[in-house]
Amino acid sequence: MLPWRKFNYFGMGKVFLLFLFLGIFCCPLKTAAENQCIHDIKLNIELNHHELNTYHKYIKRYRNDTQLKKNFVKHQNDLKWIRHQLSSNGLPPDFAYIIVVESTMNPKLKSGKYHGIWQMSGYHCKGNDIKCLYSYRESTKYAIKYLLELKNIFKNNHRYMIYGYNCGYGKIQRIMRNHRGKVPHNSLPLITRMYIPKMLAAKHVLENLFPSAKFRGYECSVMMQ
Repeated sequence: MLPWRKFNYFGMGKVFLLFLFLGIFCCPLKTAAENQCIHDIKLNIELNHHELNTYHKYIKRYRNDTQLKKNFVKHQNDLKWIRHQLSSNGLPPDFAYIIVVESTMNPKLKSGKYHGIWQMSGYHCKGNDIKCLYSYRESTKYAIKYLLELKNIFKNNHRYMIYGYNCGYGKIQRIMRNHRGKVPHNSLPLITRMYIPKMLAAKHVLENLFPSAKFRGYECSVMMQ
């Protein structure tokens, strides 16, 4: 074999070893970085034609809601934490916008037997002091437990989970029994029909007015048991 051919094969061998090294050591690092992204669980919901009008209506309303903007600026780190907790527990981080629909992010809100940002009752905190529902972080732990319960009941159907959160999973199950497993739009209470468009309108407004609301790369998780 000629000397120049030996040199070419030796050079190709070095290139092969370089690519092998990059494949072994760099690819896992890329995968680990991708796994830290909290947006890998998408909110699997598309608005129907009934909901689009409500969606656009509430975009305008939330844009002009000065109290919502004040609450967001004050509690944006708490919202960041909530989004990451949802993602860490296998739930879409965009479920965090439930607190805009429920309470405009006001932790002191009380409406009848419902309290705090998630507007939960004493039933949800399992006999613990009701005051815990006025804490962003304590109430979020109970909200996540309830959302995980809804996830099991509705087999991870995001739309039905949100319906169940708003008007109770028992009501949604009755509707499903009466309509062969479906939940027709007109079978829902008016407030429930408006719930998802309002949630997505809140997401649109906050993420456009405040780019930091997208909250990428927040590192702190507590898995719910």
